[in-house]
Amino acid sequence: MEIFDGVPSFLAWNPPYRPEIIGKGLLPTESKMVVAGPYKVFKSMLLQQMGFCVSEGIPFIGFPTARTKVLIVQFEIAKSRFRERLRKYQAGQGGGSNLAVSTALMGIRIDTPAGLQEIEAGLNQVKPGLLILDPLYKIISGSESSAEELQRLFNHLDYLIHQYGISLVISAHCRKLRLDAKGQVVDLGLDEIMGSVRIPGWVDSAILIQRLGGDNRRLLFEARHREDDLPPVEISFNRNTLEFKVVGGTGVVGSGVGAPSITP
Repeated sequence: MEIFDGVPSFLAWNPPYRPEIIGKGLLPTESKMVVAGPYKVFKSMLLQQMGFCVSEGIPFIGFPTARTKVLIVQFEIAKSRFRERLRKYQAGQGGGSNLAVSTALMGIRIDTPAGLQEIEAGLNQVKPGLLILDPLYKIISGSESSAEELQRLFNHLDYLIHQYGISLVISAHCRKLRLDAKGQVVDLGLDEIMGSVRIPGWVDSAILIQRLGGDNRRLLFEARHREDDLPPVEISFNRNTLEFKVVGGTGVVGSGVGAPSITP
């Protein structure tokens, strides 16, 4: 165990510079994020685009990224269907050589010793800077509503973050919309996420997806490493290219110059 004997000795230590995986405080290095929303709001598509953007170091929904190797482990979508989604997106955007993907762990639960071993094997093989796991309820052997069982999963994920120096993104479902007496939507923020209240306390940041008309979505952000709030961004989904584009907010998805690279 590394110990700094006295605060001055700790302050004398200079951490190596590592740019944020996703800038503006949204996903710093060795941090964790949840992307949450109701069923069928295209969470997996947004994660796919995030993976492509970070792997190429180009902006993601207006946020700068640092180019690094990305590993997406898909636990829900069949291999052939996932391949078709990637093919469709890559045909319009190019890139992808720095993005590793796997569907081989379907049925494996990361909160178990065997599941942890499988994920570690993948991390040792690929050596990513960003690991994306989709979705949460498929990687836990118990109930996501159980604080104890969820904490066991979080302990394994925290170990992976610190042992391998990665950042982590997971997807989660939200509850159905709740209306007040006047018929207005009740916004509970991160408490909308299905499962234990431990989830909001565990993650460093979150993207909440709200359904608007048609294929438009609103993204709400929470980032504990920022002193101020990030404004919402409205995006539109193109079903032909599987790409999101910003239609209201602070940037254009997937455009701009490359960012600094990260070597895990």
